[in-house]
Order: sequence, then C-alpha cells, then structure tokens
Amino acid sequence: MNIVVYSAVIDAQARVGAMERASDIVATMEADGVKLDVISLSTIVKGYCVKGDVERAFEVFRDMQRNNMVKDSSVYNTLLDGCTRNNRFDLADTLLEDMDKRDVKPSNFTMGILVKMWGRRRQL
Repeated sequence: MNIVVYSAVIDAQARVGAMERASDIVATMEADGVKLDVISLSTIVKGYCVKGDVERAFEVFRDMQRNNMVKDSSVYNTLLDGCTRNNRFDLADTLLEDMDKRDVKPSNFTMGILVKMWGRRRQL
C-alpha cells in the first residue's frame, strides 16, 4: 500500500476515535517503509481530538513542529476545535500564543472556531 491508502484508512479510524487501530496502522506503515506525512499526522491529531485525548493530540502536533511539518493554520484549527469541544481552554490559549509567536496566520475557519470557543467561555 502507499501513503494515500494508509492515510485513508487512518482517517476512517480517526473519524470514530479508534486510535488504537490507527496506531496499529501506523506500525504497519513503518514496517512497510512508508513514512508518515503531514496529511496522515494531521489526521492522527484529529483522531485524538475526536477521542477526547487532546494531550496526546498535542504530543503529535509538537512532533510535527519539531520536524517542520506545520506550515499553516490547518492543524492549529484541528487542535483549537478539539480544545473547544473538550473544554480545554487552557490549551487553546497556549495554542493561540504559539500561532502568534510562529506568525501563523489565522484563516476564516480559525475565526469561526474562536467565536465558538469564546461563546462557550461566555466571553463574547
């Protein structure tokens, strides 16, 4: 299999929060010599957010940052949405500071997530 097929299978597991299965798929990928790319890692971040394991999503995200794989707001949006859905506003605030520090430009989608977050915080 190639990275596209593996990413699709990881995405299917991530959408339902089946991250144990996604981890097994990643292990199979690595055994097959297929390297994780930005899309597959972003999907893993999304899966951990869906599952409610925002801390683990941040671990994957930080690994992506160390490997210079975060170029725009898309993964930030995934994490911000995960933080909002799981009432982890402390992590969301840290993420916003990180975006500012790294000069990552927010998208229109980012703004929508922030409105939702600040509404839940009753800060609108």
